[in-house]
Amino acid sequence: RQGLPMPPQLPQSQGLPQTGARLQAELEKFRQQYPLDESATSYLLNSPAEVQWAVLQDFKPPRQGESDYSALLISFAKRNRTALHNGMHATGSRLTAEMDRLMQQYPLDDSARRYLLTSSPPVQWAVVTSFHPPREGEADYS
Repeated sequence: RQGLPMPPQLPQSQGLPQTGARLQAELEKFRQQYPLDESATSYLLNSPAEVQWAVLQDFKPPRQGESDYSALLISFAKRNRTALHNGMHATGSRLTAEMDRLMQQYPLDDSARRYLLTSSPPVQWAVVTSFHPPREGEADYS
């Protein structure tokens, strides 16, 4: 629902650019586009910044114009929380294997590859679990 108060400061997270004011503004636009009840709003706002960014970038409900997206949002955010949690507790070799698979399937230029490889493990895991390009078969996904 529109007009629900935003917290003064959302959690900061390493590895994501401008997580403060920019994230708050993007979340407010999201909440205007996709009406949520208080519980779903709270769930989203209390999720890690990586999950919030994943919601902003990848949440695509099957129909637009619904009066309430709460259940869909909670389900989507919960999957991303679980993926983030698993990534934070995954062995280094598991994350490395997933990163290798991703970069083989979706080629990157040197700059993008370096940026991804130097990102924190939770950010890397969020990319591995949520990256879905609009087209397959491109020569470069940077």
